[in-house]
Amino acid sequence: YLDYLIKGVYAGLMIGIGAIAYLSIEDKIAGTFLFSFGLANITFVGSIVCTAISPSISPSIPGTFLSQ
Repeated sequence: YLDYLIKGVYAGLMIGIGAIAYLSIEDKIAGTFLFSFGLANITFVGSIVCTAISPSISPSIPGTFLSQ
């Protein structure tokens, strides 16, 4: 479970940095690129992004809907 926690925190950090970059840069095209870079970084590293439905349908995490 520690691995999931670390990957989830890393994903949240990357989304947060991308959002701050998007909101703080006047040029919205550059801000969009930086936010997209944060999301791509999550994918390339293999981090976990939990949305509203992810925890209930993930078969790889014990205790979730499909793993039972």
